[in-house]
Amino acid sequence: MTLKYQLNNTDITNHVEAGVKSSGGEHSIKSITGHGDSASLVYDEGMKPIAINFVVFYNNDASSASAFVKDAKSTTPTALYLGDSDWFYVPDIVAIKNLIDDRTWKKRYQVSAHIGRPERYAGDVDSWALSSQALPQTKAVGFENDGNLDAELYSLVITAITAITDPELQFLDGSSNIMDSLVLGDTLFAGEVMTVDRFGQISQEYSPTDIDLYPLHDDEDSASGTGWILAGEVLSPVVDATGLTRANGVFVVDVKLTGDDPLGTYAIVGSGGAYDANTWEDSDVALINDGTYHTYQWDMTAWGEGHGAVNVAALNFVQLGGNWDTGTGAIYWENARIVIGGDQVYELAGTQPITQGGLMVSFTPTLTGTGAASLQLSTDNESSWETVITNSDDAWTDGLPMEVYVPDAKGFTTVHIKWEAEEAIDNLDVDDITFSQVRYVSDNEVPKITIGSTWKPKIAGSGTATIAASWYDREYP
Repeated sequence: MTLKYQLNNTDITNHVEAGVKSSGGEHSIKSITGHGDSASLVYDEGMKPIAINFVVFYNNDASSASAFVKDAKSTTPTALYLGDSDWFYVPDIVAIKNLIDDRTWKKRYQVSAHIGRPERYAGDVDSWALSSQALPQTKAVGFENDGNLDAELYSLVITAITAITDPELQFLDGSSNIMDSLVLGDTLFAGEVMTVDRFGQISQEYSPTDIDLYPLHDDEDSASGTGWILAGEVLSPVVDATGLTRANGVFVVDVKLTGDDPLGTYAIVGSGGAYDANTWEDSDVALINDGTYHTYQWDMTAWGEGHGAVNVAALNFVQLGGNWDTGTGAIYWENARIVIGGDQVYELAGTQPITQGGLMVSFTPTLTGTGAASLQLSTDNESSWETVITNSDDAWTDGLPMEVYVPDAKGFTTVHIKWEAEEAIDNLDVDDITFSQVRYVSDNEVPKITIGSTWKPKIAGSGTATIAASWYDREYP
């Protein structure tokens, strides 16, 4: 052991005044005595939080003093060494107060640290790092727990290079038996980053491609109840796409059938009457005639294939032959749109529930035209939707970055997020999208290496990922 004081990344060994004060850290012991009993039930409620206070000083070194303050205030607390180079604490909160000193050449700062879980960590780290490897992957040599606590990993970061399904953390003994495990999630998008912190809690961050949403048509004929009857090659109502010169995304529409099921082939056609190469076969989409709306989409990257670029003045929905009972058969459709870039609807699927305040959607919206636009949430697999925020809300900042918390996602393992814009809006451009999630894992579910054991971490699942994990021995002092 050598003398060491350090806060985050700044060594302050020679800059701490004598008189470091601490409180807490003792065990909270309770006893219960029943009425008329002479014996008591004694139990340990655990260790109380630790509060640390000390003064840091710098003589004739304003630049070092400034660097210390910047490091202390600009980062989440990562390490606090209190005189022993072999062990450090991780504070929950660190506060810095500038102490007024009439000696202009001396800078003094009061440091107050709160340590909620008073365990400490060994100064030596054991790490595991893999770059762009196909899952599953197992560390060749296990992490050895020489502390006095059953302990979880200090950190685990999984970066999905490709989409990952069923990621799971396992601890294996020398015979490759699974000693402890936790399914971390359902799926990860390519590019998504999952972090498991030192308490076993899961956070995820994903930034998808920007979205261009073109609302084209929203005119369900619900008043007459007849829908749009299609027979032979009769065109459906025109979808207005004036000014959209290039449809390189997907065409999306919500469809409901009544009467007899349609037979034949469907296609999207331009105003010139030429059928596009992208067609919709009944067998491909298996329309269900159940009286409810279903969302279908067609890839439009080949629009104009064979006859050059097309200036899309209109889109139509048409039946190409087959039989249709014009007496009872009807097709309702609404909310037709073209989505270019990313997806309009995102499924955020997991196995652990989202915490309170644990879902934030960051994005920069830009509207062209006038009308209503919104961010919406579904917690029942898209059966219903609720509005999170609309462009009429004061918090909606058109053309500027937004951070929107989704409180009603709390407690759900899988939610859907989508952007909506009504037909009056020419375009909703959604840029700089990031989904940030925090998911709760109860302490008894968090995989731990038992005292004295050496277990190998394994990341199971399918897909390709970059893995970074670290381990520190822990102990109650």
